[in-house]
Amino acid sequence: MALALTEKTQGIVRTELENTRITPSLETNMRGDKLHYNAKDGAAVEHDLTPLQALRAYPMAIFWALMVSMCVVMVRLHMIP
Repeated sequence: MALALTEKTQGIVRTELENTRITPSLETNMRGDKLHYNAKDGAAVEHDLTPLQALRAYPMAIFWALMVSMCVVMVRLHMIP
């Protein structure tokens, strides 16, 4: 991953990677308050990304959004007489 992450982001990403390993404790880590706090931390990290960091972090999401938008525009252009 070529994304330059801040220390806060690196810690949360590292924590998320540790939590996603298949272990018996995964089920207990992703229930109740822990799930809420993990989701809250993940959302905070995504909201703190600059546009350039977001482009680097989610290239496929950008690609698909552009492709769907272009398809809609092209279909509309074919409807114009």
